[in-house]
Amino acid sequence: MCDKKMKILLISVDPSNATGGIATWTRGYLDYCNKNNVSCDLVDIAKNSQSHIGLVNEIIRTCKIVSRLKKRISVGSHYDIAHLNSSIGTYGVIRDYFLAKKIKKKKIPLVVHFHCDVEYWDKRGIVQYFLRKLLRISDYRIVLCQSSKNHLKEIYDANSIIIPNYIDRSSICNSRKINDAMKTVIYTGRVSEAKGCIELFQLAKRFPYKLFLLVGKIYINPSDFSIPSNVSLLGEMSHDQVLNLLDEADVFVFPSHSEGFSIALTEAMGKGLPSIVTDVGANRDMVSGGAGIVVPVSDIDKMELALKAMEDQKIRKQMSDKAVDIVKNAQKSGANISVVASVMENFILLYQGIIDNGSK
Repeated sequence: MCDKKMKILLISVDPSNATGGIATWTRGYLDYCNKNNVSCDLVDIAKNSQSHIGLVNEIIRTCKIVSRLKKRISVGSHYDIAHLNSSIGTYGVIRDYFLAKKIKKKKIPLVVHFHCDVEYWDKRGIVQYFLRKLLRISDYRIVLCQSSKNHLKEIYDANSIIIPNYIDRSSICNSRKINDAMKTVIYTGRVSEAKGCIELFQLAKRFPYKLFLLVGKIYINPSDFSIPSNVSLLGEMSHDQVLNLLDEADVFVFPSHSEGFSIALTEAMGKGLPSIVTDVGANRDMVSGGAGIVVPVSDIDKMELALKAMEDQKIRKQMSDKAVDIVKNAQKSGANISVVASVMENFILLYQGIIDNGSK
């Protein structure tokens, strides 16, 4: 869609080496670039699956990422724009700042894209220090939800724009068959305390005859918790396998303590799953209009009431139809959900504007 072939440097996780929301996002981004007149080189920032969290391992990881970046931006390489995906964690924001410095030293315009609920993670002094520096050095900031946009403006006087995450249109169903009985509850994403998975264990105890499937990389030690027998920790699975499990489930529960804009929730809605979500990030906006039930963070009693309400097949059918309608018609309705092509067109227009302003 460009007269001149745009050349993008993308700093993100390699979807062939990682799973999760940013990996899914990156897969769609790269697929779009391959199918259109856009050149994109990827600098992989994915964590080695064999490494453990810790300062020494993070330093080693950062050195490897910086080395990969240096090769990309070496003498003779030219990029029109750099797009840096950041999730702000304590180590991550420091690494992102040093990567940003390398990029700006080469006079490459820089877009920083925050894939998280910025306010939730921006609590430690060291995070605030490097986040401020990262914001100053960037040419443009992208966030996933209104709370993140407000936080950057109020605390750092930094402007940003909201661009929604996306899913592939092929994963959106036309309609969903609703089972008479609600038997299977599913969660997809990181299996961690921050994602509310401990609350899921507690919720499962209150529904012993329902199966709870938790799909995603496990960041807890299961032996540290009392996990009921009706909970299955399935671990990491391929994207196609996850979509197949969404087809088989009856309800999607997403009890995260913080969120920017959840691709996992978007995919569940696209599959017509009625959802129970916590009131964080963009969750409320995404299910507004009857696609799900919003509950406070960590409120097991409210989650229990919501799940009991979904015993009613008619309620699940109404929510299912609404969820599919929201995802299918997001652009028409103004909902903060979209598919790959429409979001990528927004990125390309944004890049072009930054490039044009820099050339004036």
